[in-house]
Amino acid sequence: MGLLLFSTVVKNKEEINHHNSEIILQNRLQKHQKTSNFIQNDKHKNSPIESGIQYQKLAEAANACYLLLQDIKSEIRIGSKNPDNLLYVCYLVRNEILDRIEKYRWSLNTPIIVPMMPGENKNLSVVLNILTQNINSCAENISYYEECHEILNKEDFYYDFEHRVPPHAKSIFK
Repeated sequence: MGLLLFSTVVKNKEEINHHNSEIILQNRLQKHQKTSNFIQNDKHKNSPIESGIQYQKLAEAANACYLLLQDIKSEIRIGSKNPDNLLYVCYLVRNEILDRIEKYRWSLNTPIIVPMMPGENKNLSVVLNILTQNINSCAENISYYEECHEILNKEDFYYDFEHRVPPHAKSIFK
């Protein structure tokens, strides 16, 4: 009789432990699903994670545009007057850098790392100044200042130029 009572108690204890384990697993699963749903839903609300990813893309775009501008300056020095590359860099600066800054409302004092750009302790304001100075210098040398200015400010020529950009080249850093 004592053995039967003992085995019943052990069996009940095992069932309780098993039941508790199931509850714990269900709670963990529900918690994970809530976290997962929060992250998925929050992506569309400028979450810190999404904002960080976009800031990294902005830095990559600034680095690429700076390098392209250095190449364009070299081409201009050897006599090239082809504006297409410069206009495309302006288009990239507008879409990949300026539009992101506006969308995410980043302060121009926010630090940023652009590896190929000279200087240390750069912020968005410094990076934009370096890019626009290089663009202006190139644009003046090939007499395309107005066109570059209109692309950077999303004025009429921006939309004309956008129609010429192939679809695969419109969203390099998206």
